[in-house]
Amino acid sequence: MKKILAVMAGAMLLASCGGEKKPVSAQELEAAQLEIFSAARQGNLERMKQILEMGVHTSFKDKSGNTALHVGAACGKTGIVKMLIEAGAKIDAQGEFGDQPIHAAAAAGCTLPSALSLIHVSEPTRP
Repeated sequence: MKKILAVMAGAMLLASCGGEKKPVSAQELEAAQLEIFSAARQGNLERMKQILEMGVHTSFKDKSGNTALHVGAACGKTGIVKMLIEAGAKIDAQGEFGDQPIHAAAAAGCTLPSALSLIHVSEPTRP
């Protein structure tokens, strides 16, 4: 049932015409909140953009207290990590046990370049 809702929410968003945003129902928003984690896990940039445009906040947490940034980092999805940080995700967001996205990347055995890209993408621009 949750997958059906998520597919319906995506289809309804794509069906909007003229670049206008269609109002999102509470049911569609709830489905998108669940789907943000699968989009992060799969590295689906297009779907992540749609979910964020629907109004799902980057600080939304799953049952384990992880954000989509934790999931994207743990899966080595640099594009997702960058998109989430640009959308306002906090690099120091803490999961249930105080772990941050960089810890999730390391615990999942992310390669050094992937972990470093997570850090690099979040650094403020220096003058």
